[in-house]
Order: sequence, then C-alpha cells, then structure tokens
Amino acid sequence: HLSPVESNWSYPRPIGPFWWQRRRWGAWGNWFSHAAIDQLFWLSLRPEINAWRKEELQLPPAGWWRGWRRSHTDGVPILFGISPAILPFPQGWPATHSLTGFWLAEPDLAWEPSSPLQNFLQHDQPVVFLGFGSHIVSAALIRDVVIPAARRCRLRVVMNRVAGLDFVPGQDTDILAVDFVPYRWIFERVALVVHHCGVGTVAEALRAAVPMVLVPFSGEQRFWAERLWDAGVAGIPLNPQALTVETLATAFEQALVANPKVRQKQQELAFHLRQEEGVTRAVTIMEQHFAAC
Repeated sequence: HLSPVESNWSYPRPIGPFWWQRRRWGAWGNWFSHAAIDQLFWLSLRPEINAWRKEELQLPPAGWWRGWRRSHTDGVPILFGISPAILPFPQGWPATHSLTGFWLAEPDLAWEPSSPLQNFLQHDQPVVFLGFGSHIVSAALIRDVVIPAARRCRLRVVMNRVAGLDFVPGQDTDILAVDFVPYRWIFERVALVVHHCGVGTVAEALRAAVPMVLVPFSGEQRFWAERLWDAGVAGIPLNPQALTVETLATAFEQALVANPKVRQKQQELAFHLRQEEGVTRAVTIMEQHFAAC
C-alpha cells in the first residue's frame, strides 16, 4: 500500500465525511452483518430461484431459510467472480469458498467503432472516457463539473449518453457521446478513465492498466474504490457530493503523471488479470462438485 504522498495522489480530499473508509465493527459485527445481508439477498432471489427449480428441475421450492443454510452447511461451492490479485482470499473463509478471478465477457468480434468515434480518437489531445455503467448520474454533475475539469486539463471527452444532456454536432468538438462502446476496446485507446467503481468496470480498467479517477456513488462501489486505492493503482476516491472543478482537475493531472511505482503496479496487475481464466475456473469447480454428488 502506498500513502497518498508516495503514490503522488496528494491532492486534498473533498470536504465532508470520508464515507468510503471502512468501518471496523470487530469479528462478531462483521459476521453478523454478512449473515444478515446474505439472508436478505437470498430472500430477494428466492422467487426466481424457485421458479427455475419448479420449471426446469422439477424440484420443490426452497424455503425462506433453507437455501441460505444449505449453501453454508452442505459443502455447496460459493463462487466469487473476483480476482485474488486485488482482493486476497480472506482468512477464516471455508474451503468451499473460491475467488475464481473476474468473470469477463470475451470481446464481440463483430463489433466495430463508428467513424465519428474513430476520428475523435485520432486527435493529438489525450482523451478521457467517462464510464458510470448503469448508475444514474446527475446531468448537472457532468455538465458543470466533469466536463469543465476535463477542458481545464485540455482533455477531450468520450462518454456514454446521459439523460438530460444534449450535444449539438459541431458545437462541442471536444466531446463525443456514444450509445455503446466495449470497455475493453475503449480503455486501451484512452489516456484516462473516470468511473464509478462498479466491479465490472474495475476489472476491465485494471486489465487495461489505464490511469483512473475514482468517483464511487454508493454501496460496493465505495468498497472497490478503497481496494484500488489500497492497492496503489489509483488515487484517493472522490466524493461526488462534494466534487468541484478544481478537485477533479487536480485528480486528472495527478493520474496522468502518475508515480512510476503506480504505473508499475498497474502493469503488474494487468499482466496477472490477462492470465486469469475466471469463467473457466468457475465452471471447473461446478463440474467437479456435481460429479462428486
């Protein structure tokens, strides 16, 4: 782990509570919170699982508690599509739990970039990609903070279309809004990525070894932002509720001139992730389990 100074991420944190920092509740608190959330997830998924059991497997429905209990007591494999390179296997986890590596889709070989996108990327100025996944982002945040900060740093912007933002062709020549572009393709062709730290975006950004600015909004996004910072591959996560043009522009500048230690760590992680076969590993574990049943 590199400190903000050592990793060249010494710009001021946003004013307000540092809500991305972990809360330490102790062993019992961690266990109870995990069990409670796990049970809630089971209850939310139970209707779909029971429909599948009835229609496809001709099995009786699983009870409101039975499914969670069986998955923890009957040796059923529990698979996490996460790379141990960014989240080491936690101490105390049972042998039935596995970190298989990220589950990344293979590139769509039939997809081709549009001519406007290809032409936009051929410009001499560096390009920043704004990728907030399925998270709904305020149009004002993009219009009044993110884009002015990018322009202050002389960065051209490629972004997924956001409801409420209208781009007039020929007027915003340094901004290009796209309906869809594969992250693996675009991340390898831009100088910087600003993202919300959804796990899929995290995985592709790490695989591409692209400099990142982290703007997590909620839930697990804050966890992954902290993991990237702890790993020394990205800067201090920024609070979107306190984001300013000055703070974000400084973050852009710091990311683009990252400390050599940061770039080395990014390259090491990228090399490791490119060797991982997360989907293959998950399938192998399931096949071995069912063969033994």
